[in-house]
Amino acid sequence: ARHHAADAARELAGLAQMRAAGFSTPEVIIRGQLLPGGGTGLLLQYLSAAQPLSVAWHDADDARREWLLTALVTRLAALHAHGAWQADLHFDNFLLGNILPGDSLSTDLPLYAVDGGGVRRAPDIGNETFGIDNLALLHAQLALRADGFAALTLPVYAAARGWRVTAARELLLRQTIAQHRALRVARYLRKIHRECTEFQVTRTARVLTVLQRDLRDELQLLLAEPDTAIAAGEVLKDGRSATVARVRGRHRWWVIKRYNLKTTLHALGRLPRRTRAEWSWRNAQRLKLLGIATARPVALRVETLGPLRGRGYFVMEALDGTPLDEKLRGGWRPDPADIQQMTRLIAELLEQRLVHGDFKASNFVVTREGIHLVDLDGMREVRDPDQLARLFGRDIARLQSNWANDAQLRTLFQPVTARLVRPAW
Repeated sequence: ARHHAADAARELAGLAQMRAAGFSTPEVIIRGQLLPGGGTGLLLQYLSAAQPLSVAWHDADDARREWLLTALVTRLAALHAHGAWQADLHFDNFLLGNILPGDSLSTDLPLYAVDGGGVRRAPDIGNETFGIDNLALLHAQLALRADGFAALTLPVYAAARGWRVTAARELLLRQTIAQHRALRVARYLRKIHRECTEFQVTRTARVLTVLQRDLRDELQLLLAEPDTAIAAGEVLKDGRSATVARVRGRHRWWVIKRYNLKTTLHALGRLPRRTRAEWSWRNAQRLKLLGIATARPVALRVETLGPLRGRGYFVMEALDGTPLDEKLRGGWRPDPADIQQMTRLIAELLEQRLVHGDFKASNFVVTREGIHLVDLDGMREVRDPDQLARLFGRDIARLQSNWANDAQLRTLFQPVTARLVRPAW
């Protein structure tokens, strides 16, 4: 009981710290002891007109995102100046009050903090490394493409703390963002085969299934008989190594990829190894977390016998688009925005030390939202810089081979690789 009481006290103290820093907080309506053995309960005000900051961020353009970050970082700096920091710093722990479409972009907006339990006392409020570390933790929650906002928020944070922006502080922020992001990816990848809020996991002697919990009602039936679903669907590829089908679900279309075992020898060789379906699941989850455009991964099924693996099935949301090779054959040509987005996608892979392994044009899908990368079972993270340079060079050579015999396409896509710069890891 004392443990629960301490947690409740920490929650209330943290919310008080957030209020002192300029955040709004929900009103505490009731604090009391629950039934015997039930711990301490807090009933907080329901903020009916507010929305999670993550939703507001997703729906915003770059100007509004800069405004949201400025408001959040200004208050974060005040929290640090009060001798505290937020250990669980992600956008779902903040709510944006009711903002009307015509309202001016003022940083004096109703921004609610709803997690006081993650607030900790700062070890040394004058230590700038500590402050920049917490600012970097915030940025690491965002997609890679949002890293440019760090150059905008550091001056805001520094002004609030009475600091100057220096090249050393800018470098420290960039390096610390990368460190926090790597830790975030590692922690996330440890839970993608584990029962948790996001995933539902079922293990039997013969089958492992993992699926997005919010889609379980629709996916469970499909995963129970995936071969039947493939046979009833639109077969996109029927090869020796893999069979791919587009399948209509209750509310949307799915793509199922079954990784076939070509021969008995091939099956025996793969028994003790992670299946290609598991690699696809892992790599797609990594790209999703980083904000790199790919089809949304929704389910994994692996036939097992104890620690041994058989066939694997990977399920993703069907992209409403067309493979790049088909688009080009139909006369479509990329505009500057397409080239910029494809350049960024490939540069983000390089920044994250990811080698795809097969940059053929059909593995890039053109949609209304941009170009997406698929077929991820061969993608690997390569830590050695020299090996990465060699393998990524192969990826680029494979990409360029798609238009080796077409001078117009070579010219159009030349900027994609010409602008690549090897990061200073």
